[in-house]
Amino acid sequence: MRSSFRVVILIFMFLLFFFSFSWLFFPWEGAGSFVLGRVQDELQARGVYVNYEDLSRENVVDPVLVIKDTSIVYLMGNLQVGVLKVSPDIVSSLLSLKPSLRVSLQEGIVFIGGEETGAFQNGEFMLRVLPGKMFVDKVSFTGDISASGDMVFDTSAGGIKSAALVFKVPEKLEVFLKALSRNRILNKNKSGEWQFILKN
Repeated sequence: MRSSFRVVILIFMFLLFFFSFSWLFFPWEGAGSFVLGRVQDELQARGVYVNYEDLSRENVVDPVLVIKDTSIVYLMGNLQVGVLKVSPDIVSSLLSLKPSLRVSLQEGIVFIGGEETGAFQNGEFMLRVLPGKMFVDKVSFTGDISASGDMVFDTSAGGIKSAALVFKVPEKLEVFLKALSRNRILNKNKSGEWQFILKN
């Protein structure tokens, strides 16, 4: 009985050491660069162009990928983000058995037609990837552009599958939202907040 118990302990210690070693020495920067390349190719096929200046890793035990000076261009719009951080959410990933990431953004500026139309200081959300779906949960942005809520993207057919967002924007951006508000899924409430509601 004792020998069996010792074998179990040894196997457990071996697995713990193996996964700890693999985690600590996993090439996070290389993997991040590869995934970003795939994202760039996928979005470019849809007319969205993503570029960044630098990619690095912070921390050893709790790795964080730091992406600096990111630019996202679509039609006449351009979003520039000073610092974008992505880190794996181990607990959520284990509970759901699906990849889960924490994403934070700092110093974001929105340009339309080359003119600055709004900015946010900080933003964050959770990203969960499932077959055919991508969940963007716990959205929280602060600044001239503020937002909170959740969204679900259809990664198979493309587009937004469902959404429940509440946000505020500067007057320069309100012009564009008013043009889109003819669609019932985008409305402005009495408190001056915009609501984007799309039910599956």
